[in-house]
Amino acid sequence: MSNFSDFLKSLNIEVSIVSESYVYYEPVTGKIVKITNKPDHDETLAVLEVPHDLVADIINGTKSSENFVVGYDVSSKQLALKEKTYEEHLTKIESRLHRLPIVRTTVDESGDKTSIIFDSIYDGVEVFLWTKNSKHFKDSLVWYQNNVYKLLDDIESSKFDKTKAELFVSNVMISDIKSLNHFVEYKTSFEPIFEGIHVDIWYRELSHLKGQHVWAHNTVYRYKEDKPANEPFNLDYLDIIEENVFLYDDSNKYLSFVSILSPGDKILDNNKLYMFVNKKLNIDVNEKSILFYSSPYEGLHYDDLKNTLTKFSFLERNNKLSAKTELLSDDLKLSPSMHISNGQKILIGKSLYQANTLDERDIDINVVQNNLTGCWEIYLGRKTKKSLELINYIGHDTLYFSVTAKHDPNVLYRTMEFSLTKLLSDKVQKYPYQYKWESDREDVSVYTSKFFESYSHEILE
Repeated sequence: MSNFSDFLKSLNIEVSIVSESYVYYEPVTGKIVKITNKPDHDETLAVLEVPHDLVADIINGTKSSENFVVGYDVSSKQLALKEKTYEEHLTKIESRLHRLPIVRTTVDESGDKTSIIFDSIYDGVEVFLWTKNSKHFKDSLVWYQNNVYKLLDDIESSKFDKTKAELFVSNVMISDIKSLNHFVEYKTSFEPIFEGIHVDIWYRELSHLKGQHVWAHNTVYRYKEDKPANEPFNLDYLDIIEENVFLYDDSNKYLSFVSILSPGDKILDNNKLYMFVNKKLNIDVNEKSILFYSSPYEGLHYDDLKNTLTKFSFLERNNKLSAKTELLSDDLKLSPSMHISNGQKILIGKSLYQANTLDERDIDINVVQNNLTGCWEIYLGRKTKKSLELINYIGHDTLYFSVTAKHDPNVLYRTMEFSLTKLLSDKVQKYPYQYKWESDREDVSVYTSKFFESYSHEILE
């Protein structure tokens, strides 16, 4: 089973740009407004740094800036200054680039690829499992009894209230599929407020000194003057320092504490003030596990040997990270993976997929993100390969694939390019992983200039 202490990893991305001239343009249209040789602060415009010789003809008047546009260049895989063509009338990068749809596949215990693949549906939509007495927020999507609902209000109870939800997707199953899914999620963190200030709980039986900070009625106060014991609580002697502060923990365990927090909440934790926030965290698993989510920062680990469900989260306090776990009483009924049939909708992790058989599915080009071998692999579909062989294809077409941030072609991670002739003769093109984000299995997208009719981005684990 997965070990919670092995989940944490870190991620660092560094980008550097070197240029000589500055092209200021309208972010939406790419229209050039001005060109300078020094940075000129203008919050209304976007700026592109380019070599000076690319804009020399515009500066000396030989060419008009109206004939140029800033847009995404497919061959260089980045924003560039380009002379206008028909394509430049399209204002969105997505209009010129095709994002490959994601499919997920697994291997069985013998190492062979299973006959079922999972096509992503509602890509980018996050679905959480509804669990008893957990806080689920308005507008979030939750899975409950084989249906996915959109919440119309916050829900935190032992029973699912259908009057506060509307059906989003019906007939969605969960199963015992084990995955090496990488979760780039959130850790919760206690960020200090007024660091170094000690805040006491206010008790009438105690005396208080001028300048002393006390907490009462979800508010932090500071005494204006000394007050003896048994004095009644009186705002005339107090300055309000911070309102809406919840008591989270204290040495006096007879007090009432808040147990469920939301990002942005202010808390008093053992005489110190904090703000409860979310931070990005790389959560990984060291072997295949059955994992779901209760919220963006609460995972659910299903132990298929003990049939138990454990909720886990990570809390950072005073630069120390700890894992919080809770064994839940929710009774999940998982369908065996061997019983999954073609066309069924299924929740894996926090994403929705539809099961399809490999034999019934053939696409022109498949880009495989092989997390088992640490390599990108590119294949031609069987029918496409056969049709090219029948016409004795000997062209010089070059294919490009860009791996980018999830759903964002502007943030380029790496490119893969090759001739179609080479792919046809070598059967497969392979590109070993080079970067940490690849071995960390960060969620990414793959884009291409559409040459064939159908593509897929397969994640194999």
